[in-house]
Amino acid sequence: MTSPTYTIGNRYRGAAGPVSHLDLYRSRGVTLDEWADLEPYFDGATVFVEWPDAGAGVLPAPRITVTMRICEGNARLVMLETNDRELTAALAHPEP
Repeated sequence: MTSPTYTIGNRYRGAAGPVSHLDLYRSRGVTLDEWADLEPYFDGATVFVEWPDAGAGVLPAPRITVTMRICEGNARLVMLETNDRELTAALAHPEP
């Protein structure tokens, strides 16, 4: 997937269903009117939102938050945070 920075969002067909990828980097804040344009991306899809702070108070609450940090050299630290016990269990014990 490429970043949809200039188009705000892209939708793909994933093996487990639709996948939407939104990039709110250029947004100063999502209004309720703009939410009407974004809402179809969430319909029945797994949604990844880059720079979600721009949608605070308008976007649905995330099931999981992924934070990536650049470390020394080429290393990256990827942190996953969720309060969803079912998702935590699925991540800890993925199906083969």
